[in-house]
Amino acid sequence: MTYKEELPSQCPPDDATDKPLPSVCRFFPFPESDPRNFFSHHKLGKRTGNASECRAKSISLFKTGAVPDLLAAKRTAFFKKCKIGLLNVPEGAGHSKESGNGHVDWWPFAEFDPFSSVVCVCESADDLKQAVEDAS
Repeated sequence: MTYKEELPSQCPPDDATDKPLPSVCRFFPFPESDPRNFFSHHKLGKRTGNASECRAKSISLFKTGAVPDLLAAKRTAFFKKCKIGLLNVPEGAGHSKESGNGHVDWWPFAEFDPFSSVVCVCESADDLKQAVEDAS
């Protein structure tokens, strides 16, 4: 399989799997239909701190339960300016690995359109909570 970005060797890691990711979120800093909403930090030219090249080339997703904590944290003022995309990523979309605190690294396959997995785009954590309840 080929991925959206050229990945270093040993990436994704061996313990990453291609599985469905129901009810995960992606923060959208750009207008809703802008493809940059699904670019990695590496592709956007953002600083990646001490993250490995492999992680820097992944797409960060979050389990819905982690979103309120992220929005409440002092270090995440950036997230408060973003909309929140609720996604249902199907099997066959790419490899992923949970990395703790509700964070998921996702390496999408080249042929997968990530916008096809967007269920809705929310303005706030309260809107997200309602959208998750409505989807249940």
